[in-house]
Amino acid sequence: MNFDRIENDTRRAELIRVLEHSIERLSLAELEALYYDLVLRIISESSKMRLMDNWNKEILRLAIPSIISNVTVPLLGLVDLAVVGHIGNEAYISAIAVGSMIFNVMYWLLGFLRMGTSGMTSQAYGRQDGQECMNILVRTLMIGVGMGLLFIVAQRGIEWGMLRLMNTPEASWSFVATYFRIVIWGAPAMLGLYGLTGWFIGMQDTRTPMVVAVLQNVVISLPLFFFVFVLVGKISGVAAGTVLAQWAGFCSIIICCIQENNIRKRVWIDDR
Repeated sequence: MNFDRIENDTRRAELIRVLEHSIERLSLAELEALYYDLVLRIISESSKMRLMDNWNKEILRLAIPSIISNVTVPLLGLVDLAVVGHIGNEAYISAIAVGSMIFNVMYWLLGFLRMGTSGMTSQAYGRQDGQECMNILVRTLMIGVGMGLLFIVAQRGIEWGMLRLMNTPEASWSFVATYFRIVIWGAPAMLGLYGLTGWFIGMQDTRTPMVVAVLQNVVISLPLFFFVFVLVGKISGVAAGTVLAQWAGFCSIIICCIQENNIRKRVWIDDR
């Protein structure tokens, strides 16, 4: 026998009898007040549930594209390794792995370009302050592209330090240096892309960064085969294809940014 169920049924019947006995003692005015109070509570709870559903949908609308964007991030490096793996020299694979790690460290140190920009932009967007959104956009582009240009200027010193910091194998030293000296020219594009991605997230638009990430990491990575096996060859071809993908992604998001800003301006003007 299910004693828990019997106990629950007994407790339920007892509570019903208590409520019936209490309600019988209430006057008409008290019954009406109790009735309206229950109705208001039901409506309030229903509204809260609908509001929570709307919030959940909004969170999913922003989160799912961001998840997809993050999933595509390693693909460009994996494509590099896959292409180099067909060349037939393990030193090339080692060079790509070390070179990719160098740039991951450099760009990770400037991750605030995305996180900080998204926070400040979302505040300005909530105030519907279009001018401040534009100011943040300009500032983050100046910092990102400026830091990228600074990396290019200081590339010899960065190369010297990073090659030793990463304990680069002697057989891969020249290949890593070649890869670094070419890919460093994509630093302004990558850091500018970091800032613009944060700006779009702050503008409540995570779909555009997702589309650009897929374009950059999947579609544009296909010309790597052409650069490696037809045009340039080996490490130089891989590095050239990577730079092409980086600048293609940056130019794409710049175009989307101009369109986004024009649309937002029209919306804010209409609201006023």
